[in-house]
Amino acid sequence: MRPWTLSRLSLRHPVLPLARTPGAALLQRRFNGTHSDDPVAGPYTPPSLSQAKSGWIWKDHFAVGPARRFNTLLNDLLPDAFIFHDGYKKAMPQGFHLVYFPIHAAPSKLAPDGAESQHVPGGFDLTKPGATRLWAGGSLTFSDDWAQQVRCFKPGGGRTPYLWTCRETFAGMKVLKRGDESKAVVELQRTYGTEEEGFGEVGKEPVEEQVYIEETRLLAFVPNFEPKATSFGTPGEADFKYKFTPTPEQLFQFSALTNNAHFIHLDREKGIVHGPLTLALMLRTLTHAVHGPTGTVSDVLKISYRNLCPLYVGQEATICLRKRPQEIGKSPEETKNTPEEKDSISVWDVWIQEPGGGMAVKATAHVRTAPAQPPKTKKYPSQTG
Repeated sequence: MRPWTLSRLSLRHPVLPLARTPGAALLQRRFNGTHSDDPVAGPYTPPSLSQAKSGWIWKDHFAVGPARRFNTLLNDLLPDAFIFHDGYKKAMPQGFHLVYFPIHAAPSKLAPDGAESQHVPGGFDLTKPGATRLWAGGSLTFSDDWAQQVRCFKPGGGRTPYLWTCRETFAGMKVLKRGDESKAVVELQRTYGTEEEGFGEVGKEPVEEQVYIEETRLLAFVPNFEPKATSFGTPGEADFKYKFTPTPEQLFQFSALTNNAHFIHLDREKGIVHGPLTLALMLRTLTHAVHGPTGTVSDVLKISYRNLCPLYVGQEATICLRKRPQEIGKSPEETKNTPEEKDSISVWDVWIQEPGGGMAVKATAHVRTAPAQPPKTKKYPSQTG
Protein backbone atom coordinates (compact mmCIF):
# COMPACT_ATOMS: atom_id res chain seq x y z
CA MET A 1 0.00 0.00 0.00
CA ARG A 2 1.45 3.34 -1.03
CA PRO A 3 1.65 5.62 2.02
CA TRP A 4 0.24 9.10 2.19
CA THR A 5 2.88 11.74 1.56
CA LEU A 6 3.11 14.28 4.37
CA SER A 7 5.23 17.14 3.11
CA ARG A 8 6.65 19.56 5.64
CA LEU A 9 4.14 22.25 6.56
CA SER A 10 5.27 25.85 6.65
CA LEU A 11 5.50 27.47 10.06
CA ARG A 12 5.74 30.98 8.61
CA HIS A 13 2.32 31.23 7.00
CA PRO A 14 -0.89 30.65 8.93
CA VAL A 15 -2.67 29.22 5.88
CA LEU A 16 -1.01 27.23 3.11
CA PRO A 17 -1.96 27.14 -0.57
CA LEU A 18 -4.22 24.16 -1.16
CA ALA A 19 -5.03 21.98 -4.14
CA ARG A 20 -7.41 23.51 -6.70
CA THR A 21 -10.43 21.38 -5.80
CA PRO A 22 -13.90 22.36 -4.51
CA GLY A 23 -13.23 20.51 -1.27
CA ALA A 24 -9.92 22.28 -0.83
CA ALA A 25 -11.58 25.65 -1.40
CA LEU A 26 -14.06 24.93 1.37
CA LEU A 27 -11.24 23.88 3.66
CA GLN A 28 -9.40 27.09 2.85
CA ARG A 29 -12.46 29.22 3.60
CA ARG A 30 -12.89 27.43 6.89
CA PHE A 31 -9.73 29.02 8.25
CA ASN A 32 -10.38 32.33 6.53
CA GLY A 33 -13.73 32.54 8.30
CA THR A 34 -15.73 33.04 5.09
CA HIS A 35 -17.68 29.80 4.76
CA SER A 36 -20.96 30.94 6.36
CA ASP A 37 -22.84 30.89 3.04
CA ASP A 38 -21.71 27.38 2.07
CA PRO A 39 -24.59 24.92 2.51
CA VAL A 40 -22.20 21.99 3.08
CA ALA A 41 -19.83 23.77 5.41
CA GLY A 42 -21.38 22.33 8.56
CA PRO A 43 -22.61 23.98 11.76
CA TYR A 44 -19.19 24.96 13.12
CA THR A 45 -18.08 28.48 13.95
CA PRO A 46 -14.57 28.87 12.50
CA PRO A 47 -11.79 30.75 14.23
CA SER A 48 -10.87 34.05 12.67
CA LEU A 49 -7.52 34.28 10.94
CA SER A 50 -6.28 36.67 13.61
CA GLN A 51 -7.23 34.17 16.31
CA ALA A 52 -5.50 31.37 14.42
CA LYS A 53 -2.34 33.51 14.35
CA SER A 54 -2.43 34.54 18.00
CA GLY A 55 -3.60 31.14 19.17
CA TRP A 56 -5.58 29.84 22.08
CA ILE A 57 -4.34 29.91 25.66
CA TRP A 58 -5.03 27.47 28.49
CA LYS A 59 -3.81 27.77 32.06
CA ASP A 60 -3.50 24.85 34.47
CA HIS A 61 -1.72 23.76 37.63
CA PHE A 62 0.31 20.58 37.50
CA ALA A 63 -1.67 19.12 40.38
CA VAL A 64 -0.58 15.82 41.91
CA GLY A 65 -3.91 14.03 41.41
CA PRO A 66 -3.92 13.77 37.60
CA ALA A 67 -0.24 12.78 37.57
CA ARG A 68 -0.85 9.96 40.04
CA ARG A 69 -3.91 8.68 38.19
CA PHE A 70 -2.08 8.79 34.86
CA ASN A 71 0.89 6.94 36.32
CA THR A 72 -1.47 4.26 37.66
CA LEU A 73 -3.04 3.92 34.20
CA LEU A 74 0.33 3.59 32.44
CA ASN A 75 1.53 1.01 34.96
CA ASP A 76 -1.69 -0.93 34.39
CA LEU A 77 -1.21 -0.86 30.61
CA LEU A 78 2.52 -1.63 30.77
CA PRO A 79 3.30 -3.62 33.94
CA ASP A 80 6.66 -4.61 32.41
CA ALA A 81 7.60 -0.91 32.29
CA PHE A 82 6.47 -0.10 35.84
CA ILE A 83 7.73 3.25 37.14
CA PHE A 84 7.02 4.68 40.57
CA HIS A 85 6.11 8.35 40.75
CA ASP A 86 4.56 9.95 43.82
CA GLY A 87 4.17 13.36 42.18
CA TYR A 88 5.92 15.33 44.89
CA LYS A 89 9.70 15.60 44.80
CA LYS A 90 10.77 14.51 41.33
CA ALA A 91 10.12 15.83 37.85
CA MET A 92 6.99 14.47 36.24
CA PRO A 93 7.74 11.66 33.77
CA GLN A 94 7.95 12.91 30.22
CA GLY A 95 4.59 13.04 28.49
CA PHE A 96 2.57 13.66 31.65
CA HIS A 97 1.72 17.17 30.45
CA LEU A 98 -0.67 15.45 28.01
CA VAL A 99 -3.30 14.98 30.74
CA TYR A 100 -3.30 18.67 31.67
CA PHE A 101 -4.83 21.64 29.80
CA PRO A 102 -8.09 19.78 29.04
CA ILE A 103 -10.81 20.98 26.69
CA HIS A 104 -12.68 23.95 28.18
CA ALA A 105 -15.52 24.07 25.65
CA ALA A 106 -19.04 23.34 26.83
CA PRO A 107 -20.36 19.97 25.62
CA SER A 108 -22.87 21.73 23.38
CA LYS A 109 -20.01 23.54 21.62
CA LEU A 110 -18.11 20.39 20.63
CA ALA A 111 -18.05 19.05 17.08
CA PRO A 112 -20.41 16.17 16.18
CA ASP A 113 -17.65 13.63 16.88
CA GLY A 114 -17.28 14.91 20.45
CA ALA A 115 -13.91 16.64 19.97
CA GLU A 116 -12.87 20.29 19.54
CA SER A 117 -14.78 22.21 16.89
CA GLN A 118 -12.11 24.87 16.26
CA HIS A 119 -9.80 22.33 14.58
CA VAL A 120 -12.35 21.12 12.00
CA PRO A 121 -11.84 22.44 8.44
CA GLY A 122 -14.89 24.00 6.81
CA GLY A 123 -16.69 21.76 4.38
CA PHE A 124 -15.72 18.68 6.37
CA ASP A 125 -19.00 17.23 7.61
CA LEU A 126 -18.40 14.99 10.62
CA THR A 127 -22.04 13.91 10.59
CA LYS A 128 -21.56 11.91 7.38
CA PRO A 129 -20.90 8.15 7.68
CA GLY A 130 -17.19 7.41 7.51
CA ALA A 131 -16.08 10.99 8.17
CA THR A 132 -13.41 10.66 10.85
CA ARG A 133 -10.87 12.78 12.70
CA LEU A 134 -7.63 10.90 13.46
CA TRP A 135 -4.40 11.76 15.27
CA ALA A 136 -1.83 11.51 12.46
CA GLY A 137 1.37 12.15 14.41
CA GLY A 138 3.53 14.95 15.71
CA SER A 139 6.62 15.66 17.79
CA LEU A 140 7.74 16.65 21.27
CA THR A 141 10.86 18.66 22.11
CA PHE A 142 12.06 19.23 25.68
CA SER A 143 14.37 21.99 26.88
CA ASP A 144 17.67 21.07 28.51
CA ASP A 145 16.36 22.06 31.94
CA TRP A 146 12.88 20.55 31.65
CA ALA A 147 13.48 18.22 34.63
CA GLN A 148 14.02 21.21 36.94
CA GLN A 149 10.79 22.86 35.83
CA VAL A 150 8.21 20.24 34.79
CA ARG A 151 7.11 19.43 38.32
CA CYS A 152 3.96 19.56 40.38
CA PHE A 153 5.59 21.97 42.83
CA LYS A 154 8.23 24.65 42.58
CA PRO A 155 11.73 23.42 43.48
CA GLY A 156 12.42 24.57 47.02
CA GLY A 157 8.94 26.05 47.27
CA GLY A 158 7.36 23.44 49.50
CA ARG A 159 3.86 22.63 48.24
CA THR A 160 3.51 25.75 46.10
CA PRO A 161 2.11 24.58 42.73
CA TYR A 162 3.26 25.86 39.38
CA LEU A 163 0.75 27.72 37.23
CA TRP A 164 1.48 26.69 33.66
CA THR A 165 0.34 28.17 30.38
CA CYS A 166 -0.20 26.31 27.12
CA ARG A 167 -0.39 28.31 23.91
CA GLU A 168 -1.79 26.59 20.82
CA THR A 169 -1.52 28.08 17.33
CA PHE A 170 -2.66 26.95 13.91
CA ALA A 171 0.52 26.34 11.91
CA GLY A 172 -0.70 25.06 8.56
CA MET A 173 -3.01 22.81 6.59
CA LYS A 174 -2.72 20.62 3.51
CA VAL A 175 -5.07 18.56 1.39
CA LEU A 176 -3.44 15.26 0.44
CA LYS A 177 -4.63 13.06 -2.40
CA ARG A 178 -4.02 9.42 -3.32
CA GLY A 179 -6.06 8.27 -6.28
CA ASP A 180 -9.68 9.20 -5.70
CA GLU A 181 -9.12 9.60 -1.96
CA SER A 182 -8.24 12.85 -0.22
CA LYS A 183 -7.83 14.04 3.33
CA ALA A 184 -6.98 17.26 5.12
CA VAL A 185 -4.10 17.42 7.59
CA VAL A 186 -4.14 20.28 10.10
CA GLU A 187 -0.92 21.13 11.96
CA LEU A 188 -1.08 22.65 15.44
CA GLN A 189 1.85 24.01 17.42
CA ARG A 190 1.85 24.04 21.21
CA THR A 191 4.27 25.55 23.69
CA TYR A 192 4.28 25.12 27.46
CA GLY A 193 5.76 27.54 29.98
CA THR A 194 5.30 28.82 33.51
CA GLU A 195 3.00 31.69 34.43
CA GLU A 196 5.52 33.21 36.84
CA GLU A 197 7.72 34.14 33.89
CA GLY A 198 4.90 35.93 32.11
CA PHE A 199 4.50 33.25 29.47
CA GLY A 200 1.31 33.69 27.47
CA GLU A 201 0.37 37.05 28.98
CA VAL A 202 -1.03 39.77 26.74
CA GLY A 203 1.77 41.86 25.27
CA LYS A 204 4.47 39.41 26.36
CA GLU A 205 5.78 37.20 23.61
CA PRO A 206 7.30 33.87 24.72
CA VAL A 207 11.08 33.72 24.62
CA GLU A 208 13.21 30.65 24.24
CA GLU A 209 14.24 30.24 27.86
CA GLN A 210 10.61 30.41 28.99
CA VAL A 211 9.47 27.42 26.94
CA TYR A 212 10.14 24.00 28.43
CA ILE A 213 8.10 21.83 26.06
CA GLU A 214 7.33 22.35 22.38
CA GLU A 215 4.78 20.12 20.69
CA THR A 216 3.50 19.59 17.16
CA ARG A 217 0.17 17.86 16.55
CA LEU A 218 -1.05 16.61 13.18
CA LEU A 219 -4.77 15.93 12.85
CA ALA A 220 -6.08 14.10 9.78
CA PHE A 221 -9.67 14.55 8.62
CA VAL A 222 -10.62 11.57 6.47
CA PRO A 223 -13.94 11.70 4.53
CA ASN A 224 -14.36 7.92 4.19
CA PHE A 225 -12.34 6.12 6.83
CA GLU A 226 -12.07 2.36 6.46
CA PRO A 227 -9.93 0.32 8.88
CA LYS A 228 -7.17 -1.43 6.96
CA ALA A 229 -4.25 -3.58 8.00
CA THR A 230 -0.88 -1.89 7.58
CA SER A 231 1.77 -3.19 5.22
CA PHE A 232 4.68 -1.09 6.46
CA GLY A 233 7.79 -3.06 7.39
CA THR A 234 9.71 -2.57 10.64
CA PRO A 235 13.13 -0.85 10.99
CA GLY A 236 14.83 -4.06 12.15
CA GLU A 237 15.21 -6.37 15.11
CA ALA A 238 14.11 -4.77 18.38
CA ASP A 239 16.36 -4.52 21.44
CA PHE A 240 13.36 -4.21 23.76
CA LYS A 241 9.73 -5.27 23.39
CA TYR A 242 6.74 -4.34 25.53
CA LYS A 243 3.34 -5.89 24.89
CA PHE A 244 0.03 -4.34 25.92
CA THR A 245 -3.65 -4.94 25.24
CA PRO A 246 -5.79 -1.84 25.86
CA THR A 247 -9.15 -2.42 27.52
CA PRO A 248 -12.31 -0.29 27.24
CA GLU A 249 -11.85 0.75 30.86
CA GLN A 250 -8.31 1.97 30.24
CA LEU A 251 -9.35 4.01 27.20
CA PHE A 252 -12.25 5.48 29.16
CA GLN A 253 -9.94 6.46 32.02
CA PHE A 254 -7.64 8.33 29.63
CA SER A 255 -10.65 10.05 28.06
CA ALA A 256 -11.79 11.08 31.54
CA LEU A 257 -8.32 12.32 32.52
CA THR A 258 -8.17 14.53 29.43
CA ASN A 259 -11.86 15.54 29.42
CA ASN A 260 -12.05 14.03 25.94
CA ALA A 261 -15.49 13.07 24.60
CA HIS A 262 -14.23 11.96 21.17
CA PHE A 263 -16.57 9.09 20.32
CA ILE A 264 -14.02 6.92 18.49
CA HIS A 265 -12.34 6.12 21.83
CA LEU A 266 -15.53 5.11 23.67
CA ASP A 267 -16.69 2.16 21.56
CA ARG A 268 -16.23 -0.98 23.69
CA GLU A 269 -15.71 -3.19 20.63
CA LYS A 270 -14.04 -0.94 18.04
CA GLY A 271 -12.56 1.86 20.14
CA ILE A 272 -9.39 3.48 18.79
CA VAL A 273 -6.46 4.11 21.14
CA HIS A 274 -5.85 7.84 21.69
CA GLY A 275 -2.93 9.42 19.85
CA PRO A 276 -1.60 11.16 23.01
CA LEU A 277 -1.87 7.90 24.96
CA THR A 278 0.15 6.11 22.29
CA LEU A 279 2.81 8.82 22.57
CA ALA A 280 2.87 8.52 26.36
CA LEU A 281 3.28 4.74 26.11
CA MET A 282 6.29 5.13 23.82
CA LEU A 283 7.87 7.63 26.20
CA ARG A 284 7.22 5.30 29.14
CA THR A 285 8.96 2.34 27.48
CA LEU A 286 11.89 4.53 26.39
CA THR A 287 12.36 5.77 29.94
CA HIS A 288 12.20 2.25 31.33
CA ALA A 289 14.51 0.70 28.73
CA VAL A 290 17.18 3.39 28.79
CA HIS A 291 17.37 3.67 32.57
CA GLY A 292 17.69 -0.08 33.09
CA PRO A 293 19.72 -1.31 36.06
CA THR A 294 22.73 0.94 35.42
CA GLY A 295 21.53 3.95 37.37
CA THR A 296 22.20 6.37 34.53
CA VAL A 297 20.20 9.54 34.28
CA SER A 298 18.53 9.84 30.90
CA ASP A 299 15.79 11.78 29.21
CA VAL A 300 14.25 12.18 25.79
CA LEU A 301 15.31 15.41 24.09
CA LYS A 302 12.99 14.97 21.12
CA ILE A 303 10.62 12.40 19.70
CA SER A 304 8.95 12.58 16.29
CA TYR A 305 6.26 10.06 15.42
CA ARG A 306 3.76 9.15 12.75
CA ASN A 307 0.62 7.07 13.19
CA LEU A 308 0.32 4.80 10.16
CA CYS A 309 -2.87 3.00 11.18
CA PRO A 310 -5.03 2.96 14.33
CA LEU A 311 -4.56 0.70 17.33
CA TYR A 312 -7.78 -0.85 18.61
CA VAL A 313 -9.22 -1.81 21.96
CA GLY A 314 -8.83 -5.47 22.88
CA GLN A 315 -6.05 -6.10 20.34
CA GLU A 316 -2.54 -6.87 21.52
CA ALA A 317 0.12 -4.45 20.36
CA THR A 318 3.89 -4.49 20.82
CA ILE A 319 6.09 -1.46 21.43
CA CYS A 320 9.55 -2.09 19.98
CA LEU A 321 12.72 -0.15 20.74
CA ARG A 322 16.00 -0.31 18.85
CA LYS A 323 19.07 1.77 19.62
CA ARG A 324 21.01 2.82 16.57
CA PRO A 325 24.63 1.70 16.82
CA GLN A 326 26.31 5.08 16.50
CA GLU A 327 25.80 7.92 18.93
CA ILE A 328 25.58 11.47 17.64
CA GLY A 329 28.92 13.23 17.25
CA LYS A 330 31.08 10.13 17.63
CA SER A 331 32.83 7.86 15.18
CA PRO A 332 32.10 4.13 15.37
CA GLU A 333 35.53 3.54 16.93
CA GLU A 334 34.91 6.12 19.64
CA THR A 335 31.46 4.76 20.31
CA LYS A 336 32.76 1.22 20.67
CA ASN A 337 36.08 1.68 22.45
CA THR A 338 36.20 5.01 24.25
CA PRO A 339 34.55 5.42 27.65
CA GLU A 340 32.45 8.58 27.76
CA GLU A 341 32.27 10.57 30.97
CA LYS A 342 30.03 13.34 29.73
CA ASP A 343 26.47 13.34 28.49
CA SER A 344 25.94 11.40 25.28
CA ILE A 345 23.03 11.46 22.85
CA SER A 346 21.77 8.32 21.18
CA VAL A 347 19.12 7.81 18.52
CA TRP A 348 16.39 5.24 19.02
CA ASP A 349 13.94 3.77 16.55
CA VAL A 350 10.57 3.22 18.20
CA TRP A 351 7.65 1.50 16.56
CA ILE A 352 4.42 -0.22 17.53
CA GLN A 353 3.33 -3.42 15.82
CA GLU A 354 -0.34 -4.25 15.42
CA PRO A 355 -1.56 -7.87 15.84
CA GLY A 356 -0.73 -8.79 12.23
CA GLY A 357 2.91 -7.77 12.70
CA GLY A 358 2.70 -4.62 10.59
CA MET A 359 3.93 -1.26 11.85
CA ALA A 360 1.11 0.93 13.16
CA VAL A 361 3.26 3.72 14.65
CA LYS A 362 6.77 4.81 13.69
CA ALA A 363 8.93 7.14 15.78
CA THR A 364 12.48 8.42 16.18
CA ALA A 365 13.78 9.61 19.55
CA HIS A 366 16.94 11.43 20.61
CA VAL A 367 17.90 10.37 24.12
CA ARG A 368 20.45 12.08 26.36
CA THR A 369 22.25 9.87 28.86
CA ALA A 370 24.38 11.22 31.70
CA PRO A 371 26.92 9.14 33.63
CA ALA A 372 25.66 7.47 36.77
CA GLN A 373 26.34 9.35 39.98
CA PRO A 374 27.65 7.44 43.01
CA PRO A 375 24.87 6.82 45.52
CA LYS A 376 24.75 9.11 48.51
CA THR A 377 25.37 7.37 51.82
CA LYS A 378 23.76 8.45 55.03
CA LYS A 379 25.52 7.93 58.35
CA TYR A 380 23.53 7.10 61.42
CA PRO A 381 24.81 7.41 65.00
CA SER A 382 25.74 4.09 66.54
CA GLN A 383 23.36 2.72 69.12
CA THR A 384 24.67 1.35 72.40
CA GLY A 385 23.15 -0.25 75.39
